[in-house]
Amino acid sequence: MKETQHRVLGRRAFGGLAAGVGLAMALTACGGSSNPLSSAPASGGSASGSALVVGSADFPESQIIAEIYAGALNAAGVTASTKPNIGSREVYFKAVQDGSVDIVPDYSGNLLLHVNKDATEVSAGDIVKALPGKLPDGLAVLDASKAEDKDAMVVTKPLPRSTS
Repeated sequence: MKETQHRVLGRRAFGGLAAGVGLAMALTACGGSSNPLSSAPASGGSASGSALVVGSADFPESQIIAEIYAGALNAAGVTASTKPNIGSREVYFKAVQDGSVDIVPDYSGNLLLHVNKDATEVSAGDIVKALPGKLPDGLAVLDASKAEDKDAMVVTKPLPRSTS
């Protein structure tokens, strides 16, 4: 099973807090309110009043996405910082559980397999439906983004003409 939609794993229930982030960055949005920042406090920061920490796995794509999320949160008036290179899914999953990290962008299919080794879901829709019910208490996932991790072939301009 290779599902490439990004999901965000979070320890806190953000309601609509980060929806503007996903919409602005075309990555991930929270479910909940029609007003993306309706639960954001007036002074910025998380609903609990502290800065959000956006973590990343130990590979460049994850680090870039974490920086994008933190930047978008900050631009929306929510105080956020990053904690890059936390490690593998096993390591950053524990970091979310222990509260040292609030949000980690992840791949929905791989995250489902992490929390349910017997998962058989293959379609994006089925994975998105199954994932919330498999997470430990206190953890939540935000809506899947439209962004995907897909391979692409990039060639020089003359190549397609010479092979036709």
